[in-house]
Amino acid sequence: SLYCLHLPILAYEIISIAFCFLIVDVCAYKEIKNGLFHFLGQYVFEIYILQRISMNLFDRYLNDWIYLIVCIFSTLILAYYFKKLETKVDGLHFFKNFS
Repeated sequence: SLYCLHLPILAYEIISIAFCFLIVDVCAYKEIKNGLFHFLGQYVFEIYILQRISMNLFDRYLNDWIYLIVCIFSTLILAYYFKKLETKVDGLHFFKNFS
C-alpha cells in the first residue's frame, strides 16, 4: 500500500525500521500465547539453518504454491529430526569433556 504513495527509498526504509520497532515494542508488553508459535519457537534455530536445503532441493521442480507448501513441510520435518539428532549428540559422553 505504501508503494502507491511513490515515496523516496529512504522513506520506505524508515517506515520499515519503525514498523519493526513497533512489533518488538508490542511483543515486549503483550504476551502472545499460541500453540503453533510455541512449537515453532522450539525449532527456530533449526528452521533457520535448514530452510535453505529444502529451498534448493525443490527449486527447479515445483510450481509457486506447491513449492512453498513443500518447502515449509520439509523444513519442519528436517528441523524436527535435526533437533532429535542434536539432543542425542549432546548427550554423548564424548562431548561432555569439552564444556
